[in-house]
Amino acid sequence: MVLEEQLHAERLVARDAQPCRLDLLETYNQAWNQGAQIDARTFMGRPILEAITIYSEGMAEIFFGDDDMFWGHSIIVSMNESGEFDSAYIGG
Repeated sequence: MVLEEQLHAERLVARDAQPCRLDLLETYNQAWNQGAQIDARTFMGRPILEAITIYSEGMAEIFFGDDDMFWGHSIIVSMNESGEFDSAYIGG
């Protein structure tokens, strides 16, 4: 039961973080794509949830593997203390 609840929570986080991750599509298509642009559906299907870090202040960072779109750098989505996803960036 715990594993099932964890998988459900991970799916919700990945889904709710989509608008922020989608902000990186333009960045990918303009600078990282090596000449082959992709659409939003393809872009959103590639990152894989890897980790969630929750800070004591209530903020969190959600880390996604980039499927080599950003040459192995993580996609990081920030969540503020109100539980709203507010930005995505390429890290590491």
